[in-house]
Amino acid sequence: MRIKKLLFLIFVFSITFVSASTSITGLTDLKPDELFEQANKAYSEGDFNLAYKKYKEIVNQGYQNEALYFNLGNAYYKSGEIPLAILFYEKALKLNPASEDAIINLKLSNQKIVDKIEPLPELNVVKWWKNLLFSKKADDWGWLAIQAMFIAMLMFVGFVIANNTLLKKAGFFCGVFLFAVSILFFVFGNQQKNFLNNQAYAIVFSPSLTVRSAPHNSGTKLFLIHEGAKVQVLDELSDWKKISIPNGSMGWVKSDAMEKI
Repeated sequence: MRIKKLLFLIFVFSITFVSASTSITGLTDLKPDELFEQANKAYSEGDFNLAYKKYKEIVNQGYQNEALYFNLGNAYYKSGEIPLAILFYEKALKLNPASEDAIINLKLSNQKIVDKIEPLPELNVVKWWKNLLFSKKADDWGWLAIQAMFIAMLMFVGFVIANNTLLKKAGFFCGVFLFAVSILFFVFGNQQKNFLNNQAYAIVFSPSLTVRSAPHNSGTKLFLIHEGAKVQVLDELSDWKKISIPNGSMGWVKSDAMEKI
């Protein structure tokens, strides 16, 4: 399990003003980067319980960062807290769906839980589209769109000022092409953000959770799921949530039996 440090430090330094204006009662007065260093040290020394406590203190201060979530997932994994490890690997992937480290460690964690739920089959074109969409972070798609747009503008400037007919044509068609590419990259980033923001997922933390046909204890028992399982939250009523699992089965469960990703 690899520890990520540089990305977190860049993140902390970029939002120092947040930590300066935030105080959480009962927590250490150490700065997030100091806590992160202590957590990394504890992890490297094999004290995984101390490591995840230090990482969790940073999370409790309101920080959200891929490297932080990834390292916290690693510490939970090493401590045998597999459902929590899955939760934080999923949180890391929500921030960066293309993180190969988080993808690999999540697969390892999922091998250790009870439920091995086969997802519904998807068309190859749908799989291809999702793989392409999540091959980069939404912000990366945005930067690519800006770069393509900038180059397209340069091509159009070249078209305007060029005296040579061939250069004018090259500038015009290259500009049009790059403009279209820029729009496409923007669409990719926007689609990815919409996909992540509009679908709610959660991880089950109950050792054994009965899924019922209705949002009350007298509802018919449909099937069981176990801790570590990932579910999609479709609806909510009082202290019940309607969920679906990857094979398409749906039902109602108690809200306090799971934690949102």
